[in-house]
Amino acid sequence: MKFSRLILLFAFICSLQAVSAQEMRRAFILGENEAQYDQLRTDFARTYLTVFDYDQERALREWFKLLQAVEGYGEKINFDLNGLKLYLNVFWNTDGSIAHIGILPMQNSKNVKSEDVVAFFSSFIRQYVADGPKSSKKFSHYTSVSFPTFAKKASN
Repeated sequence: MKFSRLILLFAFICSLQAVSAQEMRRAFILGENEAQYDQLRTDFARTYLTVFDYDQERALREWFKLLQAVEGYGEKINFDLNGLKLYLNVFWNTDGSIAHIGILPMQNSKNVKSEDVVAFFSSFIRQYVADGPKSSKKFSHYTSVSFPTFAKKASN
């Protein structure tokens, strides 16, 4: 009897963690809501590179397309990204749409309010039209980014 209650309690706690990860803000600061972040990392465990069958050139091309979309959106809404240096953890759905973006400003980044960066990326996610990779499983990518990006300079 006690064992079955323990199992039910454990199942309930696990279901709460799954729900809390789904309810996590679309863009968020890394280091906040660690339990939800850990659940996201579990749910989106497939790596970005595996989506491209470990073809680094193709993966990098697609990553640069995303960064160009971020920069283009920044220009469109007059949000100055130049000088911003971030750690990003991007979480994609199977259809290539972005589910979440975790953000952590680097110490040597220009000074921008965290809530402004979160608002920018939340807005970006809402308007982003998935034209990137699709996968049979959700996937993610964690890296650092500096704006303006090399992708922007290379296209000029």
